[in-house]
Amino acid sequence: MRVLPRSPSTPPADAPASPAAETPEAPTWTIAPGDHLWHVAEATLGFTLGRPPRPAAIATYLDLLIDQNLDVLAVPGQPDLVFPGQVFTLPPVPQELAGAAT
Repeated sequence: MRVLPRSPSTPPADAPASPAAETPEAPTWTIAPGDHLWHVAEATLGFTLGRPPRPAAIATYLDLLIDQNLDVLAVPGQPDLVFPGQVFTLPPVPQELAGAAT
């Protein structure tokens, strides 16, 4: 019996349903003793951009970081209060910050 190839867009009838396109897991930062969110924002930008970020870029990224993690804050509305072991999801660095970081 000869098996004919199928088009990649046509799964075989007995194939299980394909999972939704998997999105890559967002990077996270686990708070260590002495950490604060300004440091998280500064370190993330510095690593991503490969150079020290300016305070304005850090402040902008910090706002994004806080907005993305409102559900993680120990006390709602108080992003200055973080505890070791808390895990924050890091938002992507916007393109406009790449120019502001030099």
